Amino acid sequence: MTTATKTKRGRKPKASSETQPQDNQTQDQQVSKTEDDCSPGLSVEVEQSLLATALVHVKQVVPTRPLQPIQAMVLIEAQDNTIQLTGTNLNTTIRATVSATVNQLGALAVPATLKDVVSRSATGTLRLQSTSSEAIALFDSDRGRTTLTGMDSDDFPRIQPTKLTPFTLKAEILLAALKACLIAACPKEEKGVLHGVHLVLSKDTLHVTATDGHRLAQATTEIKEVGTEIECTLHLEFVKELCRLLSETTDSHIQFSYDVDTRLVGIQVPLGKDLTVELMGRCYEAPFPDVEALKQRYSFDKSATLNRLLLATRLERLEAVSSNKSPLVYLRFTQKTVTLSKLEDSVQAQQVMDTVVEGVEDGFAIGFNLYYLLSFTKAIDSNDLQLSLSDTVSLVNLTTAGSPKLPMKVDYSLMPMQILKENSGVG
Repeated sequence: MTTATKTKRGRKPKASSETQPQDNQTQDQQVSKTEDDCSPGLSVEVEQSLLATALVHVKQVVPTRPLQPIQAMVLIEAQDNTIQLTGTNLNTTIRATVSATVNQLGALAVPATLKDVVSRSATGTLRLQSTSSEAIALFDSDRGRTTLTGMDSDDFPRIQPTKLTPFTLKAEILLAALKACLIAACPKEEKGVLHGVHLVLSKDTLHVTATDGHRLAQATTEIKEVGTEIECTLHLEFVKELCRLLSETTDSHIQFSYDVDTRLVGIQVPLGKDLTVELMGRCYEAPFPDVEALKQRYSFDKSATLNRLLLATRLERLEAVSSNKSPLVYLRFTQKTVTLSKLEDSVQAQQVMDTVVEGVEDGFAIGFNLYYLLSFTKAIDSNDLQLSLSDTVSLVNLTTAGSPKLPMKVDYSLMPMQILKENSGVG
């Protein structure tokens, strides 16, 4: 009797068809009441996928270890038919403009973790509404609610966009030029202007240059006449984010503007009809090295023509047996072939490919950093490379004319690695 009573008490009553709608109705009323309790202020409705994509780009520049709490925030501004999301690390600012239904204008700085909340929210329409001057609530289509505590929008650092009239550049051309030179930029921020990519727009020509002091990359291509000459050096992080955006854009053109007085550059990249991302940042004030004067010190009386794809394939095979302790790869020429060799304590590997040489004697050998050569062959789109040199210790230049689809002259210059005498006859 006692056991039966306990069992009966332990059972959970099943929801009947009559009580279930009442429960749902009560829950809907509670959610509706919660939304109504929000104080007047910023209130917008936006598609979850659009907002998630915008926040992915904006969060790229938000510091993980900010000097001040406000730097870990993303600024949300509700305007007519759009919301703007802004993130900054004080050097680079990213602003995304998203189409939305704006019920109430307003602005608020919220934690960058909003990106993770939105990406995991139910698909469909999201509602963002401020619950106070320093908090915002997010309601999704699955009756979920998340409240984040932020900060006053007036405390958010701002970089004003350039007031100059922007001009148009082809996204494909700019992306190809930046990618060709990006590999030569110094990754260390303390190196100053070498931690950047130099741009010169001169009437109808685009020049892009980067160097880390060991190698030099230059890309030159024709563009639509811009009417004025622009010269600036972009921070490396700015260029990397720009390349990410250019690879995703659905439009063939972007808007580029530069203010010479403030050294502020602004680039607008459309990512669809409902989303536009703008990058803003200050360029380096220090002058970029005069690389042309450096190259004029050298003359080239030897040359070899190499197939880029074949060279990349053979370098990758040698990379598979290479160690970080010894990046040296040897190139030994004959009149019709070049032999690529990798010699280490436990490994000896060779790869042979055809070539056309001029002024190069049989048995001529020269050494390079394998990773420098390989990164260059992967960064460009062309069929052939021309290797120009004079001896085994002077500057070497690799040149390509680009592809028929995208003509672009790319020069890659680097110093050879010294070959030990006992290895000078490799092959």
